[in-house]
Amino acid sequence: MFGYLWKSLATGIVTQAYPDGPISLPERFRGRPDVDPGRCDGCGSCVQACPARVIRMDRHADGSPRKLTLDLAGCIFCGDCAVACPAGAIRMTQQFELASRDRETLVMEVHLSGPSPGPDAPDHGPAAGSEPPRWPPIERIGDLLKERIGEFFGRSLHIREVSAGSCNACDLEVQAINNVIFDASRFGIGFVASPRHADMLLVTGPVSRNMAGPLIEAFNATPEPKLVMAVGACSCAGGLFAGSPQTMGGTDRVVPVTTYVPGCPPRPQAILHGLLMTMERVAPRFSKIAHRR
Repeated sequence: MFGYLWKSLATGIVTQAYPDGPISLPERFRGRPDVDPGRCDGCGSCVQACPARVIRMDRHADGSPRKLTLDLAGCIFCGDCAVACPAGAIRMTQQFELASRDRETLVMEVHLSGPSPGPDAPDHGPAAGSEPPRWPPIERIGDLLKERIGEFFGRSLHIREVSAGSCNACDLEVQAINNVIFDASRFGIGFVASPRHADMLLVTGPVSRNMAGPLIEAFNATPEPKLVMAVGACSCAGGLFAGSPQTMGGTDRVVPVTTYVPGCPPRPQAILHGLLMTMERVAPRFSKIAHRR
C-alpha cells in the first residue's frame, strides 16, 4: 500500500491543464482539413480519394470547377484527400474543437471560380483557408462548463451513453474523459446507468436498425430538457456506414440532436468542448422549464 502511495506522490499531477492551459498534440495528429481555393484546379482527385464520400465538386456548365463542398460531420480525418491532391490545395490542420449546435455549420463550401455568392446566400460555416473562430476561447471552456453545469444542473451533469452500433473507438474516447489524465469529474460530469437518471444522452455509432428502437426508448425515458449529443462521424452523419441499409445514417435520423461532435474518433478534449456547447444551447430552454415548475 505504501508503495502505491509513494509512486503516486513521485508521479505528481498527471491531469492535463486543458482547457486552462495549452496541450501538446502529436506532430502527425490530423484535425480539420483546410482548403486553399487559390491552389485548387478542380481535378476532383480528393473526391475520388475520400473513403467517407463527404467531398463533392460542383462545376459550371462548361465543366470548370465552381465549388468544393466538404461535410465535416461525416469526415473521418484520414488525410487521404490531402495526399491525393496533386496541387497541395488541401492540408490537415490540428484544429479539433469542431463541436457544433447546428448540422449546417459543419458543411464547408469553398468557391473556386465564377462569381462570388451574393449577400443573400446561405452561410454554411467558416470559409475554408482561414481558421474558424474558436467559441468559446479555449482558456474559458473549463470555467464556463463548470458554471453552466452548476447553474442548470445543480453542479453536476449526469450522462447516459448509448452505443448505437459503434466500432467502440468513440466509446474508448468517452471512457478516457473519466481517467486521471482528463478527469471529467472536476467539471461535475458523471455517467449513470439509466436514462431516467440522466440529463443527457451521449450517442455513438451510426444507429443500427436494431438499435433505433432502444435509442428512442432511452430518449423518451430521459427527463426534460432531453439533451442529445452525437459523438463521432458515425453518430453525426453515418460516417463510413452512411448509405448502408443496415444503419439509420446518424443519430438525428432517429432522435433530435442538440450538439454534434465530429471526429473518428474525436479527442476527449473535443468531447468536453461539445459538452459546453450543449450547456450553452440548453440555457434558455431549461430556464423556461424551471420557471414552469
